[in-house]
Amino acid sequence: MFPYYHRFNEEDWKREMTDELVPEELGVLRKIAKKVVEWKMTVPAILMLEMSRPVNFVSSQLLLFLEPYVQLFLTGKDFALFRSALSKRESIEKLLEFIEEEDNIKKVEEEKRKKRGKRCQSENQKI
Repeated sequence: MFPYYHRFNEEDWKREMTDELVPEELGVLRKIAKKVVEWKMTVPAILMLEMSRPVNFVSSQLLLFLEPYVQLFLTGKDFALFRSALSKRESIEKLLEFIEEEDNIKKVEEEKRKKRGKRCQSENQKI
């Protein structure tokens, strides 16, 4: 009997075999995008993703080798979802889209914070 038989169920198999991203995979991609922006690695991540777009299935298989390192910031289930998502064509585009969205949100928040800081400084100077 196959030793890892107990790890796979019918839902996992269906998720792996569909060409569309399921909501759980989109959630994991969004979580990764938030981490990338939080670590201020937006530009390197976009560059790496754009270069790996033609070989995204191969890179999803490479994650099996890199699993111990990736699990530093992803749980076991999230890792499986991420690997499953990367094997689908549209995943790289969605991940890039999520990274750009999160980066824009962070930039808007920083601009608001700077404006508030300038306003507070000018009010303190008037006093």
